[in-house]
Amino acid sequence: MSARASVLPRECALAPPRKNGELLFDHAWESRVFGLTMSLHEAGAFAWSEFQAALIESIAAWEREHGTSGEGYR
Repeated sequence: MSARASVLPRECALAPPRKNGELLFDHAWESRVFGLTMSLHEAGAFAWSEFQAALIESIAAWEREHGTSGEGYR
């Protein structure tokens, strides 16, 4: 399966937050990183499932080191 073959769900619990159909981020850097990530994925740089697994592991590693209370992972 090519990277383009995987489709990101628009309406599910894991979908990016939206307001009036527009993506909603707390900080400008978050929208820039999301756009860069989507551009690289659409260009075939990586499969979405690979990115998702790496992100999940990165967040889990951070939570193991810092715990889940407090500000959290960004």
